[in-house]
Amino acid sequence: MEVADVREFDDEIPKASYEAKLRQLMRNITSVEVELCSESSKEFIRLLKGNSGRELLHQYVHASSNCSELLHAWKLQQGKSVVSSILSLISAIMSHPDGKYTSGDTEIVSVSRKLDKFARLIIIETLEDLYKELNSKEGKRQNAALLLLTSIVMRGTGLASELGSCFDFKLPILPKLAEYKQKQVEKRKKHSTRRSFIFFSMSFLKVGDPRLLRLILTQKEMYANVLRGLGNDEDDIVVYVLSTLKDRVLIGESLVPPSLRSVLFGSVTLDQLVRISGRENAGEAAELAHSVLVLVCTDPCNGLMPDLKRHPTPLKGNPNRLLGLMKKLKATEISYHRDFLLAIVSGRPSFGSAYLDEFPYNIEDHASPSWFSAVSLAANVVSSVASDLPSDFLDSQLDKRTLMKCICLRPFHRSVVNKGLLNSDFLVKHGTLRLLLEALQLLDTFISAIDSNQMIDKWVNLKQEIQNEVRSYLPDPQVLLTLLSSLNSNYRNPQSHLKRKAKIENLPETNKNRPKKLKTNARKEDIDILVSGIISTDDILEEDFGKNELNGRNGENAIEEIWGLPHCSMLYTAPKEAEIYFHSKLLDALKLYLRNVPIVLEGLFDFFKDPLSNVLSLSVHLQQSLLDLLIQYIGWSPRTGNTNRAPQMIYKHLQPFISLLICSPIREVQSQAYTLARAAMLSTGAFDCNSLEIIAWFLFLPGYRRDVTSIEDKGIEEIELFQELSSVVSFLCDAVSTVGNNLFKYWDLVRRKIYQFEGIEDASPSFSPLIICVLEKCLRLLKSASTVFALPAKSIVSLYVCNTLTYLLQTQINAGLLSAVINSVLSVGIDEPSLQVDDESEAFFCEWRPMQNLLLFSHTISNRQLFSLSPSDRIVTGADSSFDQALNEMKQTIRKGDGCELAGVTKAFSSLLLCSSSKLILQNFPPIITISHILSQFPSSILSSLSFLDRSLLADASKVWPEMFFQGLKLATDKGTDRGLYENELIDKTEDYSSSIESPSVAFSFFLKWAPFHVLFPAFVSINSSHLLDWLKSQELLVSKLSGETIDGLVSSLRLVLFWIHQIQSSHRVKRCSELEQMSELCFGVVNHILEQLLIGQSWNISIQFIEEVAETIFSHPLVSAWLTCPFCCDEEFTTVSFAGDSLENFLNLSREYFRKMDYHVLNLLVRTSDHLLALCNGKHSIDKVDNIRIARFVMVYKALLQRLFMEFKGKLKLCTQTGHPKSLVPIFYVLHTLARFVSPFDMLELVHWILFNLSNSPSALSVGFFIAGGAFETLSSYCQQPITTRLLYDAFWEIKDKDFVATQFENVYLQICGCATSLELDSAYFSLLKAINIAYRGKYMQQDSHILPLSIEMLKVISSTPIEIVSHCIYRTNMIKAKLVYVLAEISPLHMSMFGQLFSRILEEKLASNEELLMLLPVALSFLNSAAIKYGNQSSKHFQSITSIYSSILFDGFLNKRIYDCEDIFQVENYDNFSSFSMEELLGFVNDSLLGKALNILRHYFSSNKDSVKMKKRIQVFDAISPHFDRHDKLLDCDVNDISSYSVNELLNLINRVVFNITFSRMLIFPLGNNWDNSSHKNGSSKVDVARIRFINILVSSWHLIVKNFSSTFGNDGKRMGMENFSRLLKFLEDFILRNLFELLTGMPNGIERMDSCHFLEQLMTATLLYRYNDPNTVQILRNIIISLPEVEGFSALGIQLVISHSQFAPTIKSLSRSSSISQFGVVLKPMSSVLRSFVFPSNDRNATGGASLETLEIIKLLSSLFHLHRCGFEPGKDLGINCKDLMSLLLSSYNATLSESDVEIYNLMREIESFDGSEIMAEMDYLWGNAALKIREDLSSDKKINFEEFECRRSKFREVLPVDPKLCAMTVLYFPFDRTASGQDEFKNKLEPFNGLH
Repeated sequence: MEVADVREFDDEIPKASYEAKLRQLMRNITSVEVELCSESSKEFIRLLKGNSGRELLHQYVHASSNCSELLHAWKLQQGKSVVSSILSLISAIMSHPDGKYTSGDTEIVSVSRKLDKFARLIIIETLEDLYKELNSKEGKRQNAALLLLTSIVMRGTGLASELGSCFDFKLPILPKLAEYKQKQVEKRKKHSTRRSFIFFSMSFLKVGDPRLLRLILTQKEMYANVLRGLGNDEDDIVVYVLSTLKDRVLIGESLVPPSLRSVLFGSVTLDQLVRISGRENAGEAAELAHSVLVLVCTDPCNGLMPDLKRHPTPLKGNPNRLLGLMKKLKATEISYHRDFLLAIVSGRPSFGSAYLDEFPYNIEDHASPSWFSAVSLAANVVSSVASDLPSDFLDSQLDKRTLMKCICLRPFHRSVVNKGLLNSDFLVKHGTLRLLLEALQLLDTFISAIDSNQMIDKWVNLKQEIQNEVRSYLPDPQVLLTLLSSLNSNYRNPQSHLKRKAKIENLPETNKNRPKKLKTNARKEDIDILVSGIISTDDILEEDFGKNELNGRNGENAIEEIWGLPHCSMLYTAPKEAEIYFHSKLLDALKLYLRNVPIVLEGLFDFFKDPLSNVLSLSVHLQQSLLDLLIQYIGWSPRTGNTNRAPQMIYKHLQPFISLLICSPIREVQSQAYTLARAAMLSTGAFDCNSLEIIAWFLFLPGYRRDVTSIEDKGIEEIELFQELSSVVSFLCDAVSTVGNNLFKYWDLVRRKIYQFEGIEDASPSFSPLIICVLEKCLRLLKSASTVFALPAKSIVSLYVCNTLTYLLQTQINAGLLSAVINSVLSVGIDEPSLQVDDESEAFFCEWRPMQNLLLFSHTISNRQLFSLSPSDRIVTGADSSFDQALNEMKQTIRKGDGCELAGVTKAFSSLLLCSSSKLILQNFPPIITISHILSQFPSSILSSLSFLDRSLLADASKVWPEMFFQGLKLATDKGTDRGLYENELIDKTEDYSSSIESPSVAFSFFLKWAPFHVLFPAFVSINSSHLLDWLKSQELLVSKLSGETIDGLVSSLRLVLFWIHQIQSSHRVKRCSELEQMSELCFGVVNHILEQLLIGQSWNISIQFIEEVAETIFSHPLVSAWLTCPFCCDEEFTTVSFAGDSLENFLNLSREYFRKMDYHVLNLLVRTSDHLLALCNGKHSIDKVDNIRIARFVMVYKALLQRLFMEFKGKLKLCTQTGHPKSLVPIFYVLHTLARFVSPFDMLELVHWILFNLSNSPSALSVGFFIAGGAFETLSSYCQQPITTRLLYDAFWEIKDKDFVATQFENVYLQICGCATSLELDSAYFSLLKAINIAYRGKYMQQDSHILPLSIEMLKVISSTPIEIVSHCIYRTNMIKAKLVYVLAEISPLHMSMFGQLFSRILEEKLASNEELLMLLPVALSFLNSAAIKYGNQSSKHFQSITSIYSSILFDGFLNKRIYDCEDIFQVENYDNFSSFSMEELLGFVNDSLLGKALNILRHYFSSNKDSVKMKKRIQVFDAISPHFDRHDKLLDCDVNDISSYSVNELLNLINRVVFNITFSRMLIFPLGNNWDNSSHKNGSSKVDVARIRFINILVSSWHLIVKNFSSTFGNDGKRMGMENFSRLLKFLEDFILRNLFELLTGMPNGIERMDSCHFLEQLMTATLLYRYNDPNTVQILRNIIISLPEVEGFSALGIQLVISHSQFAPTIKSLSRSSSISQFGVVLKPMSSVLRSFVFPSNDRNATGGASLETLEIIKLLSSLFHLHRCGFEPGKDLGINCKDLMSLLLSSYNATLSESDVEIYNLMREIESFDGSEIMAEMDYLWGNAALKIREDLSSDKKINFEEFECRRSKFREVLPVDPKLCAMTVLYFPFDRTASGQDEFKNKLEPFNGLH
């Protein structure tokens, strides 16, 4: 062990006496006297440990570098006991901290080197002497020798390696040195060598060299001896050994394989570790032993735990050793053993089942003292198995029986469970239930995993097998119900739970920033109301449960142990509380039964009627468990929001759920209560037609909130207030129960009332009959003189009913029917004259005010009147003395802060609000808002309801109290505002609240934050938008209210917003107002947020029912209907413009500009919703069990919208034809055009049929019809090209069922348009026909499937039957549309093609067409020639030669006389929309199909049939005409190259089309024999031909150079009018096309290059390529091919090599090829090479595989290799290139990977070329190293650091050890080495001209 760094001795000697002292010590040490030698050695050691140890050590080492005195003394005293002192001294010197290497301290470095040299001397010369000391029988000498060896090892890795390689680990004495020696009597260690042996053994691991680990750990006996006796060692030794193993061996960096680790930790070693971890009070040693055990036994890398999923070599582990170890653990007695056992079984069912199958404890004997620990252990094992199960455990090779053994434990069968649950000892009940619950939870995990794979039949069968087995093994659920009967008895007497002592459970903290209320706890003894979390203690026995010993075990501790709870973590310290917890777990178990095992439990709600009736007195745990059970019982699905098996009449239990919904402070309990309350109301059957109505009945319950906890931080006084004033709950529950019991009666009442209404007697109600019931009950209550309901109670019920019905009126899609029913009921109920008084009148009873407001609101809707969207004209008069006096008294009480009086103040204040008029509240609004904020949420809830009832209240407050209002609004919209910011100010205010502005502003800001969305939104609509400051912040405030809202709540909020948007737009139609437009912006912002949550967020995982609600809400809303009837743009001035014929596009663009912003909002709403519905039908979102019937219903709703749209369009179009002014048609036409992509094309064709049939006399109307038909034909064409799955979904959305019917519809419209085209000669008709014929034209070349084939055949038949006269109409007086029409028609129909041939021949003979018209007909003429050639063969060439002659004459004359440019418009291309990817194949096809491409084809026909008719002279003349002499050679581009970046897609395509035509036509003219330059046939003027050819090549080079210079490979910011990617593709196509033509021409010109400046020509190409296209492999490849094809060019290869190597990206490009994996600095010695077979992979047959290299890098290497080859074989071999070949070779070797990949082969060939050229053996000089090793040498050679000879020799001796050689690459090289490959020939590049890859 090391010498301690702490200076333990204070012996100091003067610095001047160091030398004398050392001489004295050395003289004595080397003396023959034993005592003198021993004492001096000990003194020296003592001095080294003292303060002067550093100076003394350094003095001695410098004086005697070899420490010869110590070696001499050792030799002199050899064999004697005093040797131990000498060895101890040497050990002290070796281990001294000031003698070890420390970087930066030059003095210590020098001393360290000398001591290292001394240590090596000891290893070399005295190792045998150390063996003798170890073999001596004196423990003192043995310890000294071991410590010396330890100190040498600890000096560093080098000495440790040297000693490890020399030391004999097989010495027989070594096992004896590791023995634990003790005297039998004294029990003391006597010169035990075990401690020193342990330090020596661990030193090899402690030194931290991973290279030694594998070598040293193979000495199994040495470490086995250490670990086997570890259980008897002291704690410090245990900690030392285990920490070393944990930090050095059990880590990934140790490189120790799992097999060796498994051997190291054998069974005996594991037993020792288990023994240590079980020590009592062992502290760190036991903790560390436990940590090592868990690490060794759970990590598969340590060789014991199996890992069959590991790749590439699975680990089998040693499960038997682990299982045997698990059985030896004392898991019930020792916590570390228990935790270790649970860690092994965690997520591993195989180990859990094996252990439980042989469970070593008895859990059947309940009287056993160890029973509680045993059953807890079994439960913990099952829980651990389930806790960390992998998500894919079903897909693994897991045996079902293995998991079932964990669920159905062998010793835990049905009888044992029944006995345990029914045992009289409640602790036995707890233990049995815990184990049962864990088994059920594991079963739940298993079943849930199976349900997620239920599409596979085998999982369904497996689920049934498991359920059957579990049902027979686990106890019957009736046993659990029997135990739960005591729960009913405890809560059967409600009086026993009314007065209790409050004892709040540990509830989750909510809203910590909320300021505390002004209240005290003065009446602690009088608190008697218990709400959710308050536990009864009246019935608890007085005995001390914590001291009650049952079965020898403390009850409190036993429960904590059984349930695995932390100590003192719960308050179950009494039998009653423990029983409550037991009942909650029973409920959880029963819930799991219901979920996973099909059982039938009838009447569960009635069974729990007593706990439900006192649900607020239940503990939180009991509430959650009971509600969870009931939710599972009704089969509620969290994803669909529906119940699968809701029992009848659960509406009778609605009141407890609503009570929890309002009063529970736990969010989870609130959510559970909401689900059950909703299910209870659904069970009445009254909400089948509109389940969204249910949420409205909850919104206005006093204290109810969905977005925040409702009564957080409330005191008992406030709970009392809620229960006393919340008579609304009992009123609602009574009404619901009445409707549920008399459902048919009330539905009949609704029908009879509807039947009384004229015009709507057949209407179907979209509301429930509960509305009538509630209204009637409320009217009876208000009229009754009963004293049960006081005035405040009547007022709050009236307020609740009227607010709810008002909200329902606002959220109905069509509220007319509901308003009529409400009017009918109220007109009968409110019949007393005294009740018709104005609201502001004091004589008006406060309880009737809400009814009056409801009646007025309903009348407004019924009469279709507009609501006022501005504040009222209330005038605030003088203060009311009585009201002010009441408020002042309340303020004084609040300042006192007496909790007893605060409850009374809250009650009085709430009653005051309920009984006050809006005018009075507005007059005192600041103090009211402040007091309501300070008191509680109940007054705020009432104030919120009053604000909703009278929505102008807040708007009027903004006028009367503007400073308070807008300051509060600003604070509310400020994200940094915190509730605690003004807490002290609110509480400590002493001045008058009514005169203070700041405090009311703060209180009002919190009211705005607290108020729900449905209250604030209508109020904000009534506030002048100019007063809303930043309306975007107001919108954010409103949107924040919707976060976390339920789906039905979102749909309901959407309807509310759409209602007020409709009111805003209706008011805007009456009177235009910018404020209304701004308010509309705010509203639509909220709508967009709601739709984002509904349609984009979570809604696709919800029920299709809510999607149907969204569709119906939007498509059927009066807002949309009114907008379709009268858009806002109808009032705008409109410029009269014709919309006939070609001007329809302009008309459409004008319509787009004519649309107003409010119009766009509605239109975008329709488009967005349609998009998502179409996506739903396309299957782009997953919906569980999509109901096809419901899909059909919302498709039907969408169809109804379209029918309204069509009706409006027909009416406006008809009106337009009558008046001749298109103003009324503009908006509806644009809407129809925008929504056309969502409309079935057959519905659109039906509309076209109506137009053609009814408005045939109006050319304008017909043009509109043709335009619509064209769009329908395009949609139909796209439909036919879709895959069958997509078409089937479109069929569902478009309701396409009868294909025969739609084919007939297509035929009717098509023939109608044909008739109109021939009779009226409208271009729009021909354009529509062209789109129709294109359907068949595209389908002709598509592979049809069986689904669409019948429809395609029918349409093809219809088009083939096109009247024959259409051809003549298209040929005579033709235009581009007619020419295209006759072309596609002739391509489809041979009959029409034949007719065209006849007519066209006549035209040519009689010259009935102009040249321009003939050019338009060129495509169909070419098609006719091709068909004739196929039909008649060579016989047709002479017969139709006149056609090609005429066209060639037209084209030649046009170019010669420049008249061809007069027809430039007909050569324009526009059909770029058909491009799908802008691929090169598409672009080539596009050019060939253009009119210019067709012209080239017809010229080819002419040249092939008239080879000698066109003389070379005329060819050159035409060539000169199309490419005249210019100083600049960019005429080929026919534009300024700088203008291309601003081109549109159409302009760029036309440019490319012209360039391709000019290049191809020029080659046809001056290269009649293709690429052949043979001039023998042109003796006269051959020089002119060559000049023209060379000029053409120069034009190509210059044009290509202009493109690559001005447009980079990424094209920067070019192409502003189109996608950047498409812009790049188009220009790359043009660039590659020019370069390809250049390459093809140069390869056929063997002598022509001599007439040019050859080197300059190639240098220009090379420079441009490297400068602008270095990373373009295609360009580099063509350049290389050009160079290879022109080998006779002198002097260029040297220049080319210099250009490539000097490129800035060359070196990084080559370095990127290195594939060496990241390896450590220790080199190959560190990581042994794995098996070669593990590196085996099947070689690829793909010749294009690059081995990871990019194509651009590969092409650069090939180019350089070609240049070297040409230079070596050229005219000047051996000429100096001006480059450093060695540096280039070093770079290539560092990137070489020695594989057969294409990149490595090319690098190898390049290096061979370089060596052949240079005549040297550079690779041999680099020791044939490659990859990282060569890179290391390259870095060293480039270093400027000077190294002396000694360091150089030392480094050379160690150089190979630190080389970063990658073993994996070595293995790959050996495995795939081409042994049969010979040295490559030197001429392999001669014919290495690779084919051009084309336009990729």
